[in-house]
Amino acid sequence: MTSGGVIIDGNDTDALLDFIINGDGTITAVFIYTEHWDISIDVFPIGSGTVNLEGLDLTTYPQIETYTINDNIDLIATPIDQWWYFSHWEAAGQLFTPDNLQTAVSASIQSGDAIVAVFH
Repeated sequence: MTSGGVIIDGNDTDALLDFIINGDGTITAVFIYTEHWDISIDVFPIGSGTVNLEGLDLTTYPQIETYTINDNIDLIATPIDQWWYFSHWEAAGQLFTPDNLQTAVSASIQSGDAIVAVFH
């Protein structure tokens, strides 16, 4: 692709390109904003259990992660000891699969939110 005196070597949508400059020309980088959401992952009550997010056991709550719309995340809730049991997942706008009563779920991110593993 040629623009003025600049020859672009490669696909102009690649993040890394080689240029051959043969004279005056203009190179413009165009960026597209990707809508993203902050998701807070927490446990209630504090100290009653843990959450595994995408294979990583979280050690700090709330844990803030950033996702784009329709990202799917895998979560597993585990009681901290035999005196606690998992009750449900809470979130204002997320879709849980299979449902919010299972310890292991996938959540489809639809908006910024707090996802909470609730134990009793």
